[in-house]
Amino acid sequence: MEIGEYFSVIVVLLLVVSVGSAQLSSDNYNISMEVVTDGGDGTTSTNYDSSAVVGIISGSVGSDNYTNELGVFYGLNVAPDDPVVTINTSSGWNISSDDILCNADVNDNDGGTFTVETRWYLNGSLNLTINYSSVSSGAFSSTLNSDNTTKHENWSCDMRIYDGELYSAWGNSSNITILNVAPFVVLTSPANNNITTDRTPTFNWTSTDADNDILTYEINITPYVGGNPFGTEDTRHVVGLEDLNYTPLTNLQYLSDNLYYYVWKVRASDGEVNGSWSDERNINIQSSVSLKLISDDIYFGALGVGESINTDDELSPFVIENDGTVFINVSVNASSLWEQDAPDNYQFKADNNSTESDSFNWVTSIINWTNMPLTGFVVAIDNLKYADSSDNAEVDINVTVPTNEEPGIKNSTITFKAELAE
Repeated sequence: MEIGEYFSVIVVLLLVVSVGSAQLSSDNYNISMEVVTDGGDGTTSTNYDSSAVVGIISGSVGSDNYTNELGVFYGLNVAPDDPVVTINTSSGWNISSDDILCNADVNDNDGGTFTVETRWYLNGSLNLTINYSSVSSGAFSSTLNSDNTTKHENWSCDMRIYDGELYSAWGNSSNITILNVAPFVVLTSPANNNITTDRTPTFNWTSTDADNDILTYEINITPYVGGNPFGTEDTRHVVGLEDLNYTPLTNLQYLSDNLYYYVWKVRASDGEVNGSWSDERNINIQSSVSLKLISDDIYFGALGVGESINTDDELSPFVIENDGTVFINVSVNASSLWEQDAPDNYQFKADNNSTESDSFNWVTSIINWTNMPLTGFVVAIDNLKYADSSDNAEVDINVTVPTNEEPGIKNSTITFKAELAE
């Protein structure tokens, strides 16, 4: 430690002159001491050390005959205390979104302000030096902003104090490693408990990653009934998604009409770790039963008694389209065409549309001529599909004029009823 002189003030002056006597004894003079000081408050004997003798002496002089002293006071500057340095992050999690703090209790016993110099080391090499002026004694922290850090880096710091003349020793911190942060996901749409007739709804979310990594996503869509998962047949578990959304490639099978619902959740991966699963949301897939008549009337023209005609061979049939989002059963009912009780003379059957074959269940549908029901509905088409490429079917009509039927204009209203078939 170096000691610098910064003032010298105390003067003690004693001058003794004795001339003419051959012998000078203590009885011949009386000397008093005067101390003049401007050396501050700490003028104790331990703060100065000086002596001088001034005198003109003749004859025999013994050392016990006089005391003469000249004192000069010297004040001492002491170097600041060596800092004890610690390092930590703003959240305590040691992640890249944290600021890093280099900490110490700094002190200079001489009072006043001073400069603190902080050096930051990245993976053992000096990366940044920061000087802080006009610092007072007490707790002190130097901050390295989070923009400077990346996961897996090692950081440390050291610190010293300078009072304008003297430096403290460097105080060194331990190392701190920036950790990888697992990404997390927040679901955005559909809202929880959403009800939709769309059987391939788009699921959307947002994600956050403190390390700004490139993320991929994993979605799980599971059918439930009565609060419990329903098997695995229609569970959609898809990984490696790069976008913030997912649309099922095929229709979700289970409908809220039958008390089913789906639970969906998403998580993200940064290539090192998977984040936690997001909160779960429910979605209800509701049926949309809709039937449209592409061809909705048939005119048979003029017929004679006993004459027959049908739409399978000579006229265009009714053409039905499933315009909904579910499989449907199509039932038939009609008012009477003839005045006579002649059930065999008014018939129907289901058939494939020439442009969209295999649109319904052929085995369980009525595909042969069958008497038209006049008092209730009969299922004519079973499980008519709803995909655009196969959602059409035909209903053929066959009539024969009864032999005892009175001539005149004859008409019948046919009603088609669609019902959920799933």
